[in-house]
Amino acid sequence: MSKLHQKIKEARARSGLTQGDIAKACGLTRNAVTLWESSNPTRRTAPQIREINILCKMTGAPRDWLLSDESGLNDAWAVGSNSKLSPAEEALIVTFRLCSPTKQAAIIAFLEFTASTKAPASQGSTTESRLG
Repeated sequence: MSKLHQKIKEARARSGLTQGDIAKACGLTRNAVTLWESSNPTRRTAPQIREINILCKMTGAPRDWLLSDESGLNDAWAVGSNSKLSPAEEALIVTFRLCSPTKQAAIIAFLEFTASTKAPASQGSTTESRLG
């Protein structure tokens, strides 16, 4: 059985985020996140629901998994060590996950439009050739 503090650390680490990244997004100090992950039960604290929601959005960790007694980790949700993403791509994913569903839909629509639009003839290339 995995404990919450272990899962927080695992989700954060596999997503390539630091304690400082999580703390900043939650409006807390890095020490607060350190205490969430502490293996010492007398020092350990737990995040509030709002902070768990932010953590899940940033890491992609399913809230149900984070709060359950399940110990298995589904590799499909994590941006992490097995990923071939650049730091810029990882930053984009983290930022995207912090957006509301409405903003996420708008971003997706914009990217789909941009990817399907050809560049002006004066630039001499298509969006697809620039991306590929």
